[in-house]
Amino acid sequence: MKSFLRIIVVLAILVAAGLLVWQWMTSAQQGAVKDRVKLLIGSNPRNISGTLPTAGAARLTKEGGLFTGDEAPFAFAAGPWSTVKFDLDGSTVRPNLRFDFEVPVSADTVRLSRKWSHGGERSYRMAPGDDYSPAVRRRVQDVATTLSAVEVGFWMWSPSPKTLVTAVVSIDRGSKQLAWFGKDLPADTGAAQGSRLNCSFLMRDLALEPTDIISVYFWKRGGEEAFVDDIDLYFHSAEVPGRAGGTAFALDSMGVGGLVPMGYATVSVTEVPVDTVRFPAGGTAVNTTEAAVPIGGTDKQWRFVPQEGVAYLIDADGTPIAMLRPWSPTSRTDITHFERVVAERKPHGVLLTGFDVDNGDGTDRIASYPAPQAMILELAPRR
Repeated sequence: MKSFLRIIVVLAILVAAGLLVWQWMTSAQQGAVKDRVKLLIGSNPRNISGTLPTAGAARLTKEGGLFTGDEAPFAFAAGPWSTVKFDLDGSTVRPNLRFDFEVPVSADTVRLSRKWSHGGERSYRMAPGDDYSPAVRRRVQDVATTLSAVEVGFWMWSPSPKTLVTAVVSIDRGSKQLAWFGKDLPADTGAAQGSRLNCSFLMRDLALEPTDIISVYFWKRGGEEAFVDDIDLYFHSAEVPGRAGGTAFALDSMGVGGLVPMGYATVSVTEVPVDTVRFPAGGTAVNTTEAAVPIGGTDKQWRFVPQEGVAYLIDADGTPIAMLRPWSPTSRTDITHFERVVAERKPHGVLLTGFDVDNGDGTDRIASYPAPQAMILELAPRR
């Protein structure tokens, strides 16, 4: 009985000492202890370490994707979104990555499987013993100008209803983890096409530095295999990369006399071949046409305001009377989405040429991918 009482007294002293130490801790220290306890009991993910892709590791492929320099299965990102880049102050910003795992023949397929996929033929298989995926790691300055959010979307399926996959985003500065975010997706064995999770993690209150490291990875629990497919990673900047800052267009406050919201004019758009003499890939990039340009065959004008991302129909007296959307149903492209747009009067309508810009050698040059595009916009005749 005396031994039992001694144990009780010792435990009471330890608890009292612990509470006293806890009161002396700062809120940051208390948070670190809580996270450590949660990690030990399995309610927090491990901080997945790894190396950053080397400078210049990303390179385009003839298949239209991007070799990323990441560990497989994230070594190849597919589609035009993955190849979007902006040159800023001597560095390259790549804000989007898409992994559909339909990889070139030269790519590593060890972690891929044909057993299930949401789209295409392959998906990433997390084996029963794989609690964590490899991480996609980037410096903040490599994915955003001023990082405001990280968006993660993916499809998942598992043969076991006990499987749970969490999308994790971790932020590190040196050896210290600043923050982590996670969102869970439980398996639905009856969903043949899998289940989709879309999540957006806001970063704007973290006061991040350009050299802070972002890691995106998957945490699996349940002890069974899981298949992940069609992963989208979007790193959002507080402003539009590659475009001069400006104010957003106030759609509900513009109109004739300030009373009626301004609508879109009815137009016809025809795609035409690009003048490769004036706009050769690799040639010097001319500036966007911001002055009003007459629309041939009418008394109206085209005027594009890139800071607002809006093109206006200007009346003969110089008043904006409608908005113009140069949307081609053939290529499903709005030409104002290119980094630069050049406008030129034609006998009927206005010729618009859009292209993106590369700046690898310090000179603005017309990008070869995506290829420049041209279209003629005409006002639809009144009936």
